[in-house]
Amino acid sequence: MNTVLASIMLVLITGCSTIVPVKETWPDAPTELLTPAINLTPLSADKKELSDLIENANNNFAQYYLLKDRFTAWQQWYKDQQKIYEGK
Repeated sequence: MNTVLASIMLVLITGCSTIVPVKETWPDAPTELLTPAINLTPLSADKKELSDLIENANNNFAQYYLLKDRFTAWQQWYKDQQKIYEGK
């Protein structure tokens, strides 16, 4: 009876251990953070009005702030994933 119990315990104990080490994989980044950046629009040479310059500057500023927000989100995502990966 003791040998049967001992052999069952041995099987249970060795069944829970792994011989091959578990490899952690780094997660994939969200697709919103992987889309390529939109180029800023240069002002055409034929547009010489001040209103054209202001409109172009406003559009480029809007694109810049979108890119800045995405870059900040990327950095935050990376730091969070690194903390999770390192177990902190």
